[in-house]
Amino acid sequence: MRVVLKDDGEALATCARIVEAKGWKHHAENFWRWSADAGHPPGMHGLAMTLHLRGDREEAEGWFRKAAEVGHANSAYALGLAVSERGDHDQAEAWFRMAAEAGEQEAAFALGNLYDDQGELLAAETWWRQAAEQGHAGSMCNLGALNERRDRTDDAERWYRKAADAGSATAARNLGDLYELRGDAVSTERWWRQAAEGGDRWAIFSLAVCLKNRSDLDGAQEWYRKAAAAGDASAMNNLAVLLDEGGDVVQSEAWYRRSAGRGNAMAMRNLGAMYSARGERAESERWYRMGAEAGDVKAMNEYAHSRYGNGDMEEAETWWRRGAAAGDDHAMCRLAKLLHEQGAEAEAGVWRQRVIDSGHVPY
Repeated sequence: MRVVLKDDGEALATCARIVEAKGWKHHAENFWRWSADAGHPPGMHGLAMTLHLRGDREEAEGWFRKAAEVGHANSAYALGLAVSERGDHDQAEAWFRMAAEAGEQEAAFALGNLYDDQGELLAAETWWRQAAEQGHAGSMCNLGALNERRDRTDDAERWYRKAADAGSATAARNLGDLYELRGDAVSTERWWRQAAEGGDRWAIFSLAVCLKNRSDLDGAQEWYRKAAAAGDASAMNNLAVLLDEGGDVVQSEAWYRRSAGRGNAMAMRNLGAMYSARGERAESERWYRMGAEAGDVKAMNEYAHSRYGNGDMEEAETWWRRGAAAGDDHAMCRLAKLLHEQGAEAEAGVWRQRVIDSGHVPY
């Protein structure tokens, strides 16, 4: 067949697609290469894609470039992505523009993103509009976000709706956020649910919080589990709280540990509270300290209280100071009390005044 078709790049490319569809990757690559060697731009692009997918980026880029130089829009777009990853934004702009002007909507979207990163919002808007007019959902969503940044919420909503109707889960989530700001709980939940069902991780978490707040605990648990399964440490912690409140202590502890293992400071603090309730003081302190070191102010307070109760005033002062420096009123009050006990009345008075200045009453 190769002898018969050696100069027919289009026929060779067709053969490549047929054998590729059958899963015969090695044979497909041969046909793509023969097509590319025959000077057929789609064959060059097909070969470049095959090489790119198997990790041979350098040769792939070479074929993308050959195809782009003879006007192949998809290759120009792919080449733009390749040089953009290397930080060559001038070349990326040129190749994206070539592809976008040839009608490649992904390239118009990418060019808009490039201009947005450079702060050239009018240029970004121009290219996003071009892609949006061709039905590109991501560009519609970006136009919504751009209008939201300009405080044109009606225009933002219009573009978000178009993008959501075109399948953008991000746009649906953004619509939910807009309605949340307006206090429309029903519409908020509706759009977050659509986004969550579309796989948007933030929407999955937000929907779970929304359901928990209106006491739909089964629904909240269902969506927290989905977010947790996707690796969301905050969802793991919140799921653990629900399970704990429902009396499933074993599963609750397991999820707290998973969340803490991903660095969630609140989960560390909750494990400290769990062990404290069991009377396991050493383990409780260990988790409170971990949470404190991870930046959780409440964990700082709990650890400081524990050390204070154990007579370790130096350590208690250290962590109340950290909490106070973070602006926590309780830490300020406890630090003021400790300083008063130590006779440092002047500094104690300073911290008491800070509590008053923040609108609270020292205790």
